[in-house]
Amino acid sequence: MLSGNARLFVYRITKFVRSRCRGIWMRLNFSKVGKNLSIFRSVRVFNYGTINAGDNLKISGDFALTLLKCNPGGVISIGNDIFINAGTRIYAAKNVSIGNNCLIGPEVLVSDTDFHGRGQGSPEAREVVLGDNVWIGARVIILKGVKIGEGCIIGAGSVVTKDMPSKSLVAGNPAVVKKTLNG
Repeated sequence: MLSGNARLFVYRITKFVRSRCRGIWMRLNFSKVGKNLSIFRSVRVFNYGTINAGDNLKISGDFALTLLKCNPGGVISIGNDIFINAGTRIYAAKNVSIGNNCLIGPEVLVSDTDFHGRGQGSPEAREVVLGDNVWIGARVIILKGVKIGEGCIIGAGSVVTKDMPSKSLVAGNPAVVKKTLNG
């Protein structure tokens, strides 16, 4: 019988190995992906366009399904050293770009389209860009056509409807700049 510390060690090693094995299998769903892809539990990738990812991408699906979906002609570009938390949904009909060193909290929605047009029209898609070193809190919604500057922090529950400047703390519905960050 294993002691408590030994059981914890075995659990952590098993979790690490499973995430790496899922990462190897999930590589087939990406157009191009760098080294050290780690997938934790319930993650689905539907690539009908182009999904490119850099090194050290970690995607969690521990408590909710995480989804990346790229429509035909669409592009999702993910930089290096990215963590995407459980329950997050990223949809691209045109282009969604995520910079380097970004942290995306649980149950975030990023979409470059509304999925419907006005009346009988086709849906309009406008590019979404997240700069480098962006931190997005839980349950944030980022709508089409939004550019978030480098070093931004987006507070939990915010709805981002317009561009946000670099190095700012953003919160609210609709999201507004609350503070300019130093550094």
